[in-house]
Amino acid sequence: MTVFTIDHFDGLEFVEKSKALGVDGRVATYQARQLEHVIETAVTRAKNDIENKELATKKHTMELNLKIEQVRCEIHKSKNELIIWVSGIMLTMVVVSGLIQHFFK
Repeated sequence: MTVFTIDHFDGLEFVEKSKALGVDGRVATYQARQLEHVIETAVTRAKNDIENKELATKKHTMELNLKIEQVRCEIHKSKNELIIWVSGIMLTMVVVSGLIQHFFK
């Protein structure tokens, strides 16, 4: 999980500076609360996005591991089929060789 380090938005300082610039105290307070809300929403969304990406990565890793295991099973199955096929060819060659020797003596 990713750790966030965020500088704190000081709403009181914002209000005081706004008032010093001539902004009405109620307007400055309203603006500070709105900014706090916007910052909180943005941080929450960013955290959720990161968590979702981490979950997606874990899901993709699990899917990839499953596919790797499926490929391993297919390789093992193909190996066994190849051994059976080669053994059959060898047995056929032995039988044909024996028949050739028997009939062409």
